Amino acid sequence: LRVAQTERELREAVINYDGNYEGLAETTRFDDVLHQAIRPQEAVRALSQLMIAYDEYFATVAEYNRAQFELYHAVGYPARCVSELEAAGVPTPVELERPYGLPPVVEGPPPANR
Repeated sequence: LRVAQTERELREAVINYDGNYEGLAETTRFDDVLHQAIRPQEAVRALSQLMIAYDEYFATVAEYNRAQFELYHAVGYPARCVSELEAAGVPTPVELERPYGLPPVVEGPPPANR
């Protein structure tokens, strides 16, 4: 339930940041002077809220994984049994589905552009 809640909060933070970032380019005219529709401080605040949402999401997922392993161990399956299920070095399939707003999984980091 907490993972779903933090994922929803992350989605809202991404939408908020995108709207503020796009709003930086919008202006309104007051007599002969152009004013920005969104102040830069609002975009910076949205970016910091986005960072907090990502941190909370990843912390919640890590806490869920930790609790799942502890439950697995408490039921009677020690960690040694987990390592004996598959031989070392056998690749395990990875879930490639990403939460909303995260870039797709690729082979590695993008090359430097400088």
